[in-house]
Amino acid sequence: VIAVLDNGANYAHTDLRSNIWRKGEEVPNNGVDDDGNGWVDDVYGYNFGAMTPEVRDTGGPRQHGTMTSGIALGDGTGGIVTGVAPGSQLMLLKITGGNVDAAGNRPIGAALAYQYALENGADILSMSFSLPDLGNLRGFWRMMSDHAVAAGLLLVGGAGNFRATHPIPVQHQAPKDVPSVISVGGIDTLRALVPFSSMGPAEWSSVALFGDYPMPEGLTKPDLVAFPGAGFPVLGLEDTGYIDTDEVRIRGNSFSGPQVAGIAALILSEHPSMSVWRVREIMERSAHDLGPPGKDNMFGHGLADAYEAVVLAREVSWTPNGPSG
Repeated sequence: VIAVLDNGANYAHTDLRSNIWRKGEEVPNNGVDDDGNGWVDDVYGYNFGAMTPEVRDTGGPRQHGTMTSGIALGDGTGGIVTGVAPGSQLMLLKITGGNVDAAGNRPIGAALAYQYALENGADILSMSFSLPDLGNLRGFWRMMSDHAVAAGLLLVGGAGNFRATHPIPVQHQAPKDVPSVISVGGIDTLRALVPFSSMGPAEWSSVALFGDYPMPEGLTKPDLVAFPGAGFPVLGLEDTGYIDTDEVRIRGNSFSGPQVAGIAALILSEHPSMSVWRVREIMERSAHDLGPPGKDNMFGHGLADAYEAVVLAREVSWTPNGPSG
């Protein structure tokens, strides 16, 4: 189950409708909390910004959450392209209206979304947004992210698009500046860092109650890179169809993060009980190193590779108590 924390999605799209996660105990639109979990009519997820069960969004001309969801797990019913993990289920979590970056003003809603994902069986949380200028509130995002990862939820998102507009160390912003959150930058087909892709390091020495990762060394970010467009279609706004990103300019690391969310889902399909840290290690070990040897502040561990990650995962024997053999 991949939970997408975004601005909703058009789950009626042909490439998503068969993969939508559904709360089996909940009767839709009856105004009753049928399963007694505290959320009424949460059939497909929940909107923690408006505090309503409505997570479908068809606002346009392009719908951000529909595109990011399709990259992670669209099943290709439209006939052109699938997402990375088309056998996964999509749980939709929403914390804003039209502008997902406003989530910085709703940290409690985001914390509730994290908790909902954990309590309702999500394995991965994909977050394609960046929150600038949070000051000490960054510590809240780090604390809740660390707790969620420790509880078994893999957190991943695009590194941000601030290379040309923000200085280091603030090109990485919450929650992708958190050590336990996997940050994914972007490269082009020549494997060069795209001009907008945020670089590291990040720092935490200025945040109350933390004070680690001081500059100049800081915290190395991103952790991996992927392809943020152009070159592959994304889901269109209507209930069917795609947008050609070679013709319509759609770019951004919002599209890099869901690729790695999909790879994590493929690994967990091999080993459902594998720990978050082991899944992360497999993705990092199977990545194609770019730039200087080892992890660096441009490419992280390198280009994420779905095939190599699954091959490596199949070489690992894993039980609920950890690796064996």
